[in-house]
Amino acid sequence: MSDTKAAQFSLADLAGINVDDVQEFRYTTLPKGAYTFQCEDAKLDEIGGEEVPAAIFEVKVMEVHGLTGLNPGETEEEFVGQTHREVFFLREAKDVGRVKAFVIDAGFALPEKIAFADMLAVFKGHVFPGRIKHRADKNDKSIVYANITLDKSAGQKAA
Repeated sequence: MSDTKAAQFSLADLAGINVDDVQEFRYTTLPKGAYTFQCEDAKLDEIGGEEVPAAIFEVKVMEVHGLTGLNPGETEEEFVGQTHREVFFLREAKDVGRVKAFVIDAGFALPEKIAFADMLAVFKGHVFPGRIKHRADKNDKSIVYANITLDKSAGQKAA
């Protein structure tokens, strides 16, 4: 069961919350550029309104190696320590292969005969280089997604 299902509130619960006691929270889209990430969590879950199975990687920025498109006043250093969520929806068998390719391309050497959930579990803590690229939502171009892209040669070196 999804962690979000366990934390759901009723409308009555939400209506009575004193917002003075609630800390503001905003999602941040990492700027385009090169980073070093560390995998903080990797898990299987169901997300979205349709409860689609997904592999979810929570990664932390350890180092920044050059960003493009910073807003005025932003510095590269302020992105160190920020987190990013990379999600792979698992709708068909080849999607499992996309997750495996991500792990291998991150330079992680997979042990032989490992189950999918176990692969995610042992990837936690792995440090790897990657680039953030942006893409617009196909239905609403004002929504921008940040995705990690990896150099496939890193996976070849780890094999």
